[in-house]
Amino acid sequence: MQSYTRRQLKEDRFQEAAKETVHWTVVHRKTIITVLVVAGIITAVTASLLAYNSKQEERASEALGRALRIYQAPLRQPNAPADPKQKSFLSVEERAKEANKQFQQVADQYPHSGSGKNARYLAAVTALEAGDTGNAEKRLKDIADSGDRERAALAKLALASLCRSNNRDAEAVKLYKDLIDHPTNSVPKVTAQFQLADAYQAKQPDEAKRIYDELAKDKDPNIAQLARQKQTALAR
Repeated sequence: MQSYTRRQLKEDRFQEAAKETVHWTVVHRKTIITVLVVAGIITAVTASLLAYNSKQEERASEALGRALRIYQAPLRQPNAPADPKQKSFLSVEERAKEANKQFQQVADQYPHSGSGKNARYLAAVTALEAGDTGNAEKRLKDIADSGDRERAALAKLALASLCRSNNRDAEAVKLYKDLIDHPTNSVPKVTAQFQLADAYQAKQPDEAKRIYDELAKDKDPNIAQLARQKQTALAR
């Protein structure tokens, strides 16, 4: 009986709610129709935007692919003739300058696409390879300070390398520690740990050893093996 009463109460409440809903629908019929029409328009617009974005990403991806082919073009000897069928360069710097133009163009033309954001990062990297360190550092810092976690992590890793090359080890260590505390798919914790240990090797070998000791216990056998190799090299 008690069970039936509870069930009956639930049914009564449902019926009352249904009646109220029907009443509200009748009273606000025009409003509902307007909302549904607007929703339909929004859906159509959203579909159009998705199609547009998909097309933009496709174009950006193709443009990025062309830029990457330049970036990966082979280097030839100074006296070797250029092959008309294959793009080649005389130096890393020459190749980086040409690729930088292409990457920057993709980044400017498709700034909101994934390929455009990747091109922005690669434009900073190629500026660094071309010897334009001031411009490269500024670009990398802009990316590192952005809300794009994956590419920001890559930018911080590149910045740390730049700092080390300029004897700014303290800045590099700070960046590596930040990457360790905030790992991403693009820069996992172990990557930052290995880089930090490498930065410590010359002046703080004990710190480097401590990190390698920790990594040598990793469940991944490849990571553990690499850490042991680093330990051996450090002990020499």
